[in-house]
Amino acid sequence: MVMILPRRFSVRTRRRRTCPSWPTRLGADEACSALRSGMPSIDARSSSPGMTQYAFRRALGEAVPSCEVCPMRTWLVILALVIATVVYAIIVTIHMLLWRNPEVYFAYARSWSRLVLRWSGVNVNVSGAEHLVPGERYVYASNHASMFDIPVILACVPDNVRIMYKKELERVPIFGWSLAVSPFVAIDRGKKRQAAAVLDEVTATLRSGSSVLIFPEGTRSSDGRVQEFRRGAFTLAVKSERPIVPVALIGTAAILPKGTRRLAGGRVTLKIFPPVAVPASATREQEKGLMLQVHDIIAGAVDSQS
Repeated sequence: MVMILPRRFSVRTRRRRTCPSWPTRLGADEACSALRSGMPSIDARSSSPGMTQYAFRRALGEAVPSCEVCPMRTWLVILALVIATVVYAIIVTIHMLLWRNPEVYFAYARSWSRLVLRWSGVNVNVSGAEHLVPGERYVYASNHASMFDIPVILACVPDNVRIMYKKELERVPIFGWSLAVSPFVAIDRGKKRQAAAVLDEVTATLRSGSSVLIFPEGTRSSDGRVQEFRRGAFTLAVKSERPIVPVALIGTAAILPKGTRRLAGGRVTLKIFPPVAVPASATREQEKGLMLQVHDIIAGAVDSQS
């Protein structure tokens, strides 16, 4: 006997919406062919047991654009990071106003950076930390490809590193307040006459027992490649007579490329190279040679992984 339900009681089946970024499976043959071709061979219809395409792409060091495919997740992550940043900024501002202890600020900055990386799905592989001598002061010179460069360095470099930031960032409510009370160094790009004063301040910072991070490119790279260096970082190193530590960041350009709002988790490599000694009373030619030497070290590491 067939029972006919009234229209209002009829069972309606709703087609389940699936996210395009849901991981499929790669079989052994597909994985081998992908390895031979150098890129993942992904068949969305494949259901054979094996490695998920996301795990496979992560194994190749490629960023997985899950948030690019699911914009809702991107906005949720960004919203959570904004809220966390505001909370951290308020707490660290109050602490600095009451105690003015740089160690407190560095501790909060490191904690915030690790939270940003964890929530964004970024895994960092650090190599070369054994080249750093505890207690030594350095001028860190790094390539700059993404807004994630600073969190990666603050979270993973085993040193209290002072960064240099644009002074106009202090106008940003709450976040700017935390920068204003920070031990970091502000640069006013609109007043070039203050360049000498900033150089003296950073030199005094190095001599007082803190290391400094500088991006010699001056701005973020648009394509992830290492651009030409500016001489400021090397003039600073020569004047302070502190060694330069080349740092190569590989993979951050794919996490959050310049000019985009696409947030994708993935694997990042942070390579710390042996310190480069700075000759005493170096001439301009020696300073230029030092700049080219550090550029070649960083660019070689980045290009070898691209």
